[in-house]
Order: sequence, then C-alpha cells, then structure tokens
Amino acid sequence: MSEELNRRTFLAAAATTVAVLSLPVLENAAVAAEVAPATAGGVDVGPLASFKKDGVIDTWAGKGKGEFMVIRQDGKIYASSSVCTHKGCVITKAAEDFYCKCHRSHFSLQGTPTAGPAQRTGSLPRYAISTDANGHVRVDKSKQFSEKQWDDPASFIKVDSAA
Repeated sequence: MSEELNRRTFLAAAATTVAVLSLPVLENAAVAAEVAPATAGGVDVGPLASFKKDGVIDTWAGKGKGEFMVIRQDGKIYASSSVCTHKGCVITKAAEDFYCKCHRSHFSLQGTPTAGPAQRTGSLPRYAISTDANGHVRVDKSKQFSEKQWDDPASFIKVDSAA
C-alpha cells in the first residue's frame, strides 16, 4: 500500500515539475507569435511599397522572431533563412554579406556560403513569398526552396530593378 502511494506521489511530483518547466517554453512561443504574427498565408512583413530600395531587412532574423530576412536585390524580393546551415546559429547582416559569429561562416546576400564551415553544409534556404490582396508581402516558412529551386516563381517577388 505505501509502495503504491509513493509511486503516486512520485508521478504527481514529476508531472508538476514538467508543467512548471514547460511554462517558459510556452511563454516564449506566445512572444514569438506576438512578434511575427503568422496566418494561413504566412507572416505579413509589410506593404510591398515599403520595399522600394535594394537592401536587407532583418526585423525577423532573431530567434523567436521568425528566423528569416527579407532581401531586395537585382529586381527581386526574397526571404532567406537567418539560421546558419552549419550549426543553427542566427546569422547577422555584415557590411556586404551575412555573418555567423558562432563559427565565422559568411554568406553572400543571395545566401550562398562564401567562407567558414558552412561551405560544407550549403546555402541558406529561401521561403515562399508573395503579395496578398491588400498589397502586403507575406513570407510562408512552410514552403522552402533550396538553391537549385531559387528560380521558382514562388520563391521571389519580381519588382522593378531600379532601386
């Protein structure tokens, strides 16, 4: 009888511990959803009119913020992962490229690795990107494109190349 009671007490304590330890994870998920609200059509990153000049917008690059960047370059707007292909660290915008401070990998603005250990692990994936009925740009991370698929029309938005 006391053995069963101890087992019950142990299981109750274990369940309570798991529940308490899960709270920070659930809280972080709620904050991430607040930072980058996703809908069935992906994350709304703003009106197309706000992408008038070539450059990188890294508002969603950090962990819990979406882990992607929006780049306008050479008449296209595309969304690239901001997670290094080597060990999963978040990359940041450097002067003329992207940089992973964890192991010093570099990526071109297109997402191809140019230095460091990421040269062995490949290019940054891109995500589906489109405009909605309101003229807003949406990034859909549920659809990924490898470097061989970057010509797929769903992986970029064609824009006037005059910056």
